[in-house]
Amino acid sequence: MSTIMPQDEGLKRAIQWVSAQLEDHPESRFMKWVNEAGARFDLSPANSQFLINFFRDRQEKSES
Repeated sequence: MSTIMPQDEGLKRAIQWVSAQLEDHPESRFMKWVNEAGARFDLSPANSQFLINFFRDRQEKSES
């Protein structure tokens, strides 16, 4: 199954940034970084929801 990649550059940068934060801080929860990314990259509500879903799906895949 492939992941749909966003066209929005801010969202792409947010995904990269959150991924880097999770790598640097593996004990932290992804929602902390997703919330910060929303403000840092000025994401729309739709893009913020995409980011939440993206990392939730990624977390569920890694747990199974």
